Amino acid sequence: MKRRAGMILGVIALVVAAYHVVVGYPFIRYDDLTYVADNPHVGDGLTVDGLNWSLTAAPGAMWHPLTWWSHMLDAQLFGDWAGGHHLTSAVLHALNAVLLLILLRSLTGSTWRSGMVAALFALHPINVEAVAWVAQRKSVLSASFWMLSLLAYAAYTRRGGVGRYLATFLLMALGLAAKPVLVTLPCVMLLLDVWPLHRLRLSEPGRVGPDISGVGRLAHPKVSGPTRPGSRIIVEKIPFFLLSAAASAIAMWAQAQGGAVRTLGELPLSARLANVPVAYVRYIRRMFWPDDLSIHDSHPALIGEAWSPWHVTGAALLLVAITAAVLVAARKPRFRFAPIGWLWFIGTLVPMIGLVQVGALATADRHVYIPLIGLSVMIVWGAAELFSMRVRRLLAVVAIAGLFALSTLQLGHWRSNFAVFWYAARINDRNPLAHAMLAHEYLLLRNFDRALEHAGRARQINPDDAMTLNLLAGVYALLDDDEQALALWRRATQLQSDFASAWRNLGAALSRRGRHAESVAALRRALELEPDRLHALLLLGDEMAALDRAGDAARIYRRVLAIEPGHPGALRGLERTQGLD
Repeated sequence: MKRRAGMILGVIALVVAAYHVVVGYPFIRYDDLTYVADNPHVGDGLTVDGLNWSLTAAPGAMWHPLTWWSHMLDAQLFGDWAGGHHLTSAVLHALNAVLLLILLRSLTGSTWRSGMVAALFALHPINVEAVAWVAQRKSVLSASFWMLSLLAYAAYTRRGGVGRYLATFLLMALGLAAKPVLVTLPCVMLLLDVWPLHRLRLSEPGRVGPDISGVGRLAHPKVSGPTRPGSRIIVEKIPFFLLSAAASAIAMWAQAQGGAVRTLGELPLSARLANVPVAYVRYIRRMFWPDDLSIHDSHPALIGEAWSPWHVTGAALLLVAITAAVLVAARKPRFRFAPIGWLWFIGTLVPMIGLVQVGALATADRHVYIPLIGLSVMIVWGAAELFSMRVRRLLAVVAIAGLFALSTLQLGHWRSNFAVFWYAARINDRNPLAHAMLAHEYLLLRNFDRALEHAGRARQINPDDAMTLNLLAGVYALLDDDEQALALWRRATQLQSDFASAWRNLGAALSRRGRHAESVAALRRALELEPDRLHALLLLGDEMAALDRAGDAARIYRRVLAIEPGHPGALRGLERTQGLD
């Protein structure tokens, strides 16, 4: 008991030592503003209207009401202090590391190995993105429910009971409401049934049977009809698979609503398939050599490039070789963990590997927040089987010290907006988003020459990316080049007709040019996509007033006041419309 408590305190201390700096970090202007700082529903804290909005809205092309509630609670507690929001994410990361330790200890009975996997999880620099980026709260929050679901499942497999079964189901449902990444959880449950729970084994080809070695009496929900025990273990997962199917359908709806899913015309199937083995191998390499961790990793096919056949073939052959080695090792009972860890890694990444391409990324560090646990289990359990205790202790000290240093270095790249995008551009000079965001940062520093340099570089790399064009247009608008900005915003809306931000910016630019009727059309389109954006509503009210449509303007100002009572801009607008009447 003392050893376990010491391990838990040690893991917490590692997270505190590495991540305490984030309380001094700002919001990142890429997504953090949309999610928190400029989101009126979040900024108002926990309100009935906000809770109702979170259940039906899908901004960011994702439905995750529980994540919105966590952001709202932070706003209630910390207001617009970014450090408080960062603190919550860091606390959740520490909680996840502790829950992982407890989970593995509960499943395997090994305190040392479980603690080492938890330490790797706590300190690996690839997890910095999920923790230091407030907009990725969904990653750390959903992982908490992932761990809790499996803890409840482990308790159910040991002691049975409808209550424990329902608790597992409920915790998985809550996790899906934080991020749909939990759709693979039922498959992981089946993996754990093979090892370390030993509830299932493959005895003969085509036959699944129970393996109750080292496991007490098992209890399962009643299943109608004659079934073998192995079949019953599989049948008990059916409600979880149905829950995953429902969550997948909701996720696809949300992504379609947000226009985030790339069509085959934008990204052919061949390019998607080519990226799959390369992405897997890149994640594995980052596990051992994390030297290219970036906030944005552009898909090569979306910036006019492609993986070479050598890259794709080599990556595919390496994956096949690892799989073969794992299967050979698994013939020995003491290496049964190997295929489970490998399949955990491969399987939990499937929804995010790019077969259904969402956004413009080839890889994303946050996507492996849970999958790399599988590789960590392989590494730690493998070391325990291959090396003496003295060697294992030495390796553990070296690994923890090295990962702590690397995480500290990686966290430094998140200390400011400029730092995070400068580092992304340094890693890959052909990163259009990094250059576009750097252009914006230089503009805020009044360094116009560097702003234009990076703006031009971003446009040169990817002239037809709507998000990049939207950012570049903002740069030109701040440089008072409205014609260039208007052209870019029009092009962005042509490329992506459901890009609310581009429509909003286009409406504002047209308003500044006195083209009120065109501005109204653009703002209405923006509000069709995001109905409660206060800035767009206020501007639309002003445009209606400019067109002498006092009644329409008054209705819009009242709508703003319904969302945010006492809003000064709306109150002033109402006064002006009364004067027009």
